[in-house]
Amino acid sequence: MGAAVALGYGGGWWLDGKLGTKPYLSFTGLLFGIAAVFMTLVRVARELNRQSEQDEKNEKDEKNEKNEKNEKNEKNEKNEKNEENQDNEKD
Repeated sequence: MGAAVALGYGGGWWLDGKLGTKPYLSFTGLLFGIAAVFMTLVRVARELNRQSEQDEKNEKDEKNEKNEKNEKNEKNEKNEKNEENQDNEKD
């Protein structure tokens, strides 16, 4: 990231020397470098946020699947017990 700022400033400084516009292009290059860093930081922050949201969604989905399986198992166990009780009552 520091390279973007240094490259922007360095390019502006070099152009200032060639065109005799000191310090305008150095300052402009510096601003472009800072803008590039800022845009990179925003992009990285958005990506991290997206990944975090996806991870939370995946965890929630996994919990829901486990709860559904547990509920199914509990229902099956109840049904089996009821069937056993009915069979025992018939005998």
